[in-house]
Amino acid sequence: MKRHIFIIIFLMVSLVSCKSKKATEFREAIAQKERTAFQILVGKGGPEEEKLTCLVNNDFSGALRAVDKQEQAFDSIIREITALPAEGISEGAALKTAAINYYMSVKDLQVFDRRIIAAQQAMHQTNADSIENAQDKLLLLQKEKLTMSGVRNEKRTALQEAIGKFNKANDL
Repeated sequence: MKRHIFIIIFLMVSLVSCKSKKATEFREAIAQKERTAFQILVGKGGPEEEKLTCLVNNDFSGALRAVDKQEQAFDSIIREITALPAEGISEGAALKTAAINYYMSVKDLQVFDRRIIAAQQAMHQTNADSIENAQDKLLLLQKEKLTMSGVRNEKRTALQEAIGKFNKANDL
């Protein structure tokens, strides 16, 4: 009799402590996209490193190609997150939306570098007035990029909050 009670209690505890496999897989898929984005932005041999190397060497067309690679990579991340099924997962839709918004803001920030690269390229002109105008434009673009960075940081905070709510709602 005691053995049956022990087995029933064990089964009930096991069932209560089970975490949703669907929710765990969803969260892991979102985390994988974060690792992919990290590699794009700071990975050795990644597009960001390629862009910076090209800029150091004044290879502006190469830097623009690297920005194109970043854009394609972030588009891929956004498509993959969009395709994730969130039905039946508590707070899944909110996490999915927050992740998409965050990666779109990161992509926008990285793609904005096209305008900065064009201004840097214009600074290599021989006309003094053109150089001065390019410097002024570059300063304005840097200020605009700083504002965009603030927006990206807000989206990152929203993503972190969504992850916290998701984890709490799914007992993860």
